[in-house]
Amino acid sequence: MLLKKLSADKHITIAYRTNHDTVRTVKGHVRNINLIEQKLSIKDEEKTYTIDLSCIKHID
Repeated sequence: MLLKKLSADKHITIAYRTNHDTVRTVKGHVRNINLIEQKLSIKDEEKTYTIDLSCIKHID
């Protein structure tokens, strides 16, 4: 289910947990999914974020 949402070619919103146990939200397009390293790259209008798949709390 998680990978199905991430592979859709549309804008998504991801809530994820940071290293300091705070929850952040980022909106953008999925740029890359690395299943070996279990990382996700998401690009918004200005910046590319790299998120561990295990830190993802919610996807819209």
